[in-house]
Amino acid sequence: MDDKIRLIVSTLGPFRVKVNIDVSEYLATGLGSKAAGFYIATTTRELVNAIKVCRELKVPYLIIGTGSKVALSKDGFLGLLIKNRSDNLKVAGVKGKVSRGGIGIEEALIEADSGVSLKRMAEFGESQKLTGFEGLRASLGTIGGSLLVNDLLISRCHQVEVLDGGGEVKKKNIGELKREEVILTVIFKLKSKNI
Repeated sequence: MDDKIRLIVSTLGPFRVKVNIDVSEYLATGLGSKAAGFYIATTTRELVNAIKVCRELKVPYLIIGTGSKVALSKDGFLGLLIKNRSDNLKVAGVKGKVSRGGIGIEEALIEADSGVSLKRMAEFGESQKLTGFEGLRASLGTIGGSLLVNDLLISRCHQVEVLDGGGEVKKKNIGELKREEVILTVIFKLKSKNI
C-alpha cells in the first residue's frame, strides 16, 4: 500500500497529500486515528480527480465533509481519506412574474457543491429571501453526506450531479442514485419568502 500512497502523493502533489497523519482534528466527532493518506479537495474537479486516481490504483478511499457522521477505527484507515471542501453555492435559476409592481420571484434553483455545510446552505437561502432550509441552521454535516438521509433535503432536491462507478459525471434525479456514485453537486428548488 505504501507504494500506491506514494503514487497518489506524486499525482495529487506532495504539498496536498499528507501521509500517515492523525485525522481526528478534521472530524467533527473527533473520533479519528491515522490515515495512510489525507487530501483536502477544494473543488468538485479536485474531488473527481482524487477519486479517479484512487480507483485507478485500487486504493481504498473515504470521502468526508465535516466528519459529523464518521468515526474511524483505532487501527487507522489504510487508504486515502478525502476531505470534501468543495463550496460553490449559487442561484442557478429563478421563476417568477413581471408585473406593474416589479419582478416577483416565486421560486429559485440553488446549486450547491457537495462540500457545502448545511448551516451555510440555510444562511444562503435566508440571504436570498428563500424559504425551505431554515431547519438546517443548527445542523451539522454537508450536502453530500446528508442528502440521502435528510428528508428536508430530499424533498427540495431537483437534480443531482454524480461521479458514477465508471468515472463518468452524470446528472440524475435523486431516486436514480446508486451506492457507488459520489454526489458532486445538487440543485435544490426553494420558494420565495415573499409569496
